[in-house]
Amino acid sequence: ADLTPDGDARDLRLLAAAEAATAAGAAQLAGELIGRIDVARLDPVGEGRLLMLRVGMALFLADADGVLTASATMLRAAERFHGLVPDLEQRALLGAFEVLLTAEWAARDVTLRELGRRVTEGADVADGPLATALRAIGAHILLPYEEAVPLVRAAVGMLVEADDAELLGFGNFGVALTMGLWDVRTCVRLLERTAAAAREAGALQVLDTTLWLLSLLELYHAGPAASAGYVEQVRDLRRAIGYDAEQVVNAAYLAWSGAPAEVVEQVAEGALAAGFGGVWTLAMTGLGIREIADGRYRDAFHRFEPMVARRFLQVTYQQLPEFVEAGVRAGRPAEVAAAADRLRVFAAASGTPWILGVAERSTALLADDADAESHYLAAIGHLQQSTAQPDLARAHLVYGEWLRRMKRRREAREHLRVALDHFTRIAAPAFAARARRELEATGEHVPHREPGAAAEMLTPQEENVARMAAAGHTNAEIGATLFISANTVDYHLRKVFRKLGVTSRRQLGDRLPTA
Repeated sequence: ADLTPDGDARDLRLLAAAEAATAAGAAQLAGELIGRIDVARLDPVGEGRLLMLRVGMALFLADADGVLTASATMLRAAERFHGLVPDLEQRALLGAFEVLLTAEWAARDVTLRELGRRVTEGADVADGPLATALRAIGAHILLPYEEAVPLVRAAVGMLVEADDAELLGFGNFGVALTMGLWDVRTCVRLLERTAAAAREAGALQVLDTTLWLLSLLELYHAGPAASAGYVEQVRDLRRAIGYDAEQVVNAAYLAWSGAPAEVVEQVAEGALAAGFGGVWTLAMTGLGIREIADGRYRDAFHRFEPMVARRFLQVTYQQLPEFVEAGVRAGRPAEVAAAADRLRVFAAASGTPWILGVAERSTALLADDADAESHYLAAIGHLQQSTAQPDLARAHLVYGEWLRRMKRRREAREHLRVALDHFTRIAAPAFAARARRELEATGEHVPHREPGAAAEMLTPQEENVARMAAAGHTNAEIGATLFISANTVDYHLRKVFRKLGVTSRRQLGDRLPTA
């Protein structure tokens, strides 16, 4: 761009260079390049590209005003492309939805339903995969759940079949659709594929976002221990591209892992001040779940009640079972019955093992003692077919609690032991403590587990290195994936070998728990 004479061509080269810098995670360089562009000389397409670029920078640099207005800015970009470049118009609309999920209820200058109508219109601009995606998003926002499911499922199927380059181009909008279908298995698989493709392509901004999303989604999938590993990967990436890694804090993970509530709330309020309403919601959800684990059901009920009433797509869907458990245990079953009804609607329309199990668990909590057991057993059966490990553990827990109240102590112990083992393995200390208390209430002495399990002995970074080494990756490959040097990999491996009492990589697989 510097060698190009002043004029339209130079501005377009600067714009292209800024786009490349942003994709590589060099947001500050992108800002310097943008500052050299004569915006008055850009045509409508150039203006639209610049608007999209500013959104990407705002998200990466946590510019509050930019984040809160990001979706509206993307819609303005789509208007610039309208009638000129259909592909860019549809990509801008896709981006408008994706960034709305970041600000969530705090977004400014556009409502969710306004966006739903605009993306639905944009689906008709051109046929193809982007149109399929936009129709699914519009349905997800505007239609009753059972009517939206076929369109959403078609879009998810398209993502599953996409090649790596196509998947990168779609960003991460599929998180909303897969979680809307209660399909956390597919959600995590798509994110893992996107992360691998982003690494290969050097698309570090996409990689940063994808690893962060994985740290959030693993709380529903494999649990807090897996979430911590991805938080550490985000920190490594931030360090590698020259940003402060200490600011990378997953407040929802902190809530699950036992951090003081005031610390979680402080982190959440900081995220909200930066425009990240979605992070705030997930943190508050995590605190509500922790209150349920601690037996503070009334506090949890009052925390979830306004969030459930506010409703925000799939985010609210996952809050409903928490609201049900909190309400039942707080003595307010009538006020949460509608939430359980809604879960049954989801189960009938989507039919994934996760939602089938969660709906049955919620039904069991509300049922009379004469009817509850069949629903508890059905919940466990469905969740055993899913990969939602925290919810499976919680199904064993509430069934075990119910069995104890029914004076069936031997059977109660069986399920409570399973729950305690699950919660200990996935590193959910508050629920592990609740399961331990229930077991002790049956008359069983439960010694606190010494930190002898591999997942408890290793730091998140050490476990990441150990798992990749056990899978046969070289130090160079591990370093490239985790953005650390081969020497640092060797350092971590020596610590891992010492902690686990092994002498070779071949032995690691036997000492590491199943992820």
